[in-house]
Amino acid sequence: MSYLIKSTSGLIAVRLTDAGRKRLSQGQLNFSLFQLGDSEMCYDCYTNSLPQSSGINILRPEYNAQNISNSANERNKAHVKYPVPITAQQSGSTYGLLTPAHAETTVYNRAKTRGFFSSTTTTEGSEYSAFTNSTYVHSSNWCFPVSAMTGGTYITLLSGVTNCNDSSTYYPQPGDFLLVQYDGLFSANTPCWDSMLPFDITQANPYLWYQFMSGATSANTASEFASGGNLTGTQIYLPVGDYLPNWASTAGGSGVHPYSASVNSIFCVNTLIIPSGPMSNYYGATTPVPYWSPGSLTFENNCDISVADVSMWNMNINWTETVAGADTSTYGSVDTYGSSGYCGTKEYLGYNSNSGQFDTTQQPDDYYPSIISGTYIRDSFSKVRAVLPEDQKCIAILHYTNQTISNFYGEKFAMEVAGTQLNGYGEAKNFKICIPWLMWHKKITASAAINASVPYDPSTGLGDQCEIGQCFWVDPPGFNVFNEVGVQYIQSNPNPDMNDPGLRYYHLWDNNPVQNLTGENSKPNRVGKVWPDFKIITFDDEEICAALDMKSRRNWTLPMPKVELIEPGINCVGGTLGGVITDPPMIAAQKQLYVTYQLQNLSGMTTGLHCNYYNIMRGLDTTMGNRDISVQFGAEFPYLRPITMTACTTSMSGTGWQAHTLKILYQITALGDRPSPDQWLDVDVTNQIGGTHTIGLPIEAKNLVTGTGSYILGEWNTSAATYYNLHDYINIPLNNSQEPNLLQFGDGYFFFGNLNSDIMATIYEMRYHVTLNSSQFVTSLNPTWSSTNKVRVTEIGLFDNNKDLLAIGKLKSPQTRIGSQQYVIKVDF
Repeated sequence: MSYLIKSTSGLIAVRLTDAGRKRLSQGQLNFSLFQLGDSEMCYDCYTNSLPQSSGINILRPEYNAQNISNSANERNKAHVKYPVPITAQQSGSTYGLLTPAHAETTVYNRAKTRGFFSSTTTTEGSEYSAFTNSTYVHSSNWCFPVSAMTGGTYITLLSGVTNCNDSSTYYPQPGDFLLVQYDGLFSANTPCWDSMLPFDITQANPYLWYQFMSGATSANTASEFASGGNLTGTQIYLPVGDYLPNWASTAGGSGVHPYSASVNSIFCVNTLIIPSGPMSNYYGATTPVPYWSPGSLTFENNCDISVADVSMWNMNINWTETVAGADTSTYGSVDTYGSSGYCGTKEYLGYNSNSGQFDTTQQPDDYYPSIISGTYIRDSFSKVRAVLPEDQKCIAILHYTNQTISNFYGEKFAMEVAGTQLNGYGEAKNFKICIPWLMWHKKITASAAINASVPYDPSTGLGDQCEIGQCFWVDPPGFNVFNEVGVQYIQSNPNPDMNDPGLRYYHLWDNNPVQNLTGENSKPNRVGKVWPDFKIITFDDEEICAALDMKSRRNWTLPMPKVELIEPGINCVGGTLGGVITDPPMIAAQKQLYVTYQLQNLSGMTTGLHCNYYNIMRGLDTTMGNRDISVQFGAEFPYLRPITMTACTTSMSGTGWQAHTLKILYQITALGDRPSPDQWLDVDVTNQIGGTHTIGLPIEAKNLVTGTGSYILGEWNTSAATYYNLHDYINIPLNNSQEPNLLQFGDGYFFFGNLNSDIMATIYEMRYHVTLNSSQFVTSLNPTWSSTNKVRVTEIGLFDNNKDLLAIGKLKSPQTRIGSQQYVIKVDF
């Protein structure tokens, strides 16, 4: 038992009793009556006690003011000892009626930035730098020498330990992830990035992920190195499963890569070694810290309060369709992909079955207006392409799942309209997700080129974008899309009781205006949805999903082209042979065409995943005869350029991404069927690239889209088409668990970026007014009271109709009962 502290306590301190808590657990917490009491007032103890009654100490309200436990020995009634009667004439009537006045209050706060990056400007002008201390990575002091980039699936790494004034270093272990920053800027005697690794905003470089398949130690034996291990204490050679760049002479040599001429390890690119999953394996290994310490229940020590924090978000990319080009008779199907356990979330949020829900967004497809969905993207010509749930191959789910006890994100993300909240806290504009390493094909704004002699327009989308990284918002700066589109809902078709209003979400946008949309109608590009009540984010843009997936082998996104059926020979390409679509109209109308593409790199860097957007033509039209296929690209290749292009630096750039060959992938299925992963045909159309392009040399974006930017599939080139095999470019695991340790699609578990959000909670107050007329409750049953005294109230009891004390309120000092008064009793939930 303790006393109220007068300097800090509110006027009335209220606590549910044991009886109140039991009634709450039974769903029977109903306050109806009150009693005033002056039980802790002594009117005649001192001659001056009344003027100094503010100095009288009042006991705190206790949980066991009434105990109705099933254990008889625990029962207790510490009721109002001296209830104040309503009137002097009715001294036995002490209960008054409570007046409900319940209230709802919203409070806001700002969660700290969580993620792998610092967003303050650091060395080399970087807008973002990756944290490299042990909270985030195992090691940042290994580098990948350019001279060792000779292909294969084994990587040679050099340690910077000799420059770190440190006698030890971390040796990679099986399952550890390896991020390689292919910037080619640092020497083999790399600095020790023991605090921050710069991600230079002006260096739009490939950032590729690998996973170690065996581990290293500090041992130094030639036999160990030969099979993967250590050559010296500062050099290791380990399998990573996926194909590595090849800058050797057989792949183009010094004429291709600006740093590959040296036979010595002069140049060495940075790496980060990140722990294997799941989150609890490393990042969340120190949680939970229990609220109850081992001795607290025996009262030997105080209770510990956990504030253990996990500094990054989880990310799981759930695929529900096998990636194109994977023959499942040889390679692992979608059943072997990581993050498969999140398929239920994909269904629940309306990304899987068409019939399960109604999405209030209702966005029609610009080419097929009858196709309507709440998920959509825009192609290279700003046309809306609606994505039906059954066509959604994958989503990336960002969530904060760990064993921390503290609730760092409150009840939900705050999504209030800008300008409506004090100090801006709680407004949707403060929600932001940043991916500093992403080369986003919609990015059209940046700072000026470093090399002033090179003409530069950041809005062309033709290989001259210097700035890497992209952030995404619910309420992006410079747009009114948050107010225009507003809140949306997923509603259940089988259960109408859920639909008032449904699962709440907001769209997630970039900050790049859609090409050809200006003025009031100008909008950014949508990429996903934010579910504030679940505190999760879904990227449903399938190209962003591909870039986020470690297995895709690229950190750049690719645009969706426009696909049309045309009369054979109309574009003067390939003659006027029979066409690709030759079925009679009634049969063709029951078929559909899938089209995507791949840009392949023939030297140096490896080739990444094909474009993860599938362009679908539903119900093929041959009423005017046989048809060829036209694939047209717009100006959405801001980072595609030869590696030697100097638009962004004054010397050899090494920035952006490079390709030499363009292949169109297509498949024809029955209407409504999904494509088979092993039935994609690829057609090399590199010879149709116009402008100044020379076959065999890197493709410039301006040549890729020159003229109409169209590439034709006709009988003349599809007759030589071959089946697309993804394993030729990405080392995908064999089926039947033959390669269980090889990195697979969906295997990542963390979000390599930053997330900012304001948060909120709603406080529901069970409020009751205790209203006292001037003629009521002015006498006392306290034996120390006399009619010459005014009643001094010390407690207020709240009762149910059974007169069980459910809550007790104590006043920090006795309060004089005078005139008409009203007390407000609050119980928060």
